[in-house]
Amino acid sequence: MRAIDVMVRDVITIGPDDSIADAAKLIADNDASALPVVGDGGYLVAIISEGDLMSREEIGAARISAAAM
Repeated sequence: MRAIDVMVRDVITIGPDDSIADAAKLIADNDASALPVVGDGGYLVAIISEGDLMSREEIGAARISAAAM
């Protein structure tokens, strides 16, 4: 199996100046696990993943400590 066999062809991206809340909504709405962050000229500058959003106050995600479990 090769990357082309599992890759998404209609890629949803976000810009570096878009909000974390926008990224979270795009990930949730599109059942994605990550989004490429694309800058001017369409160049990849980063990737933001579900894991990056796990404890962001901006979207209401609270950090859960091991002691709380």
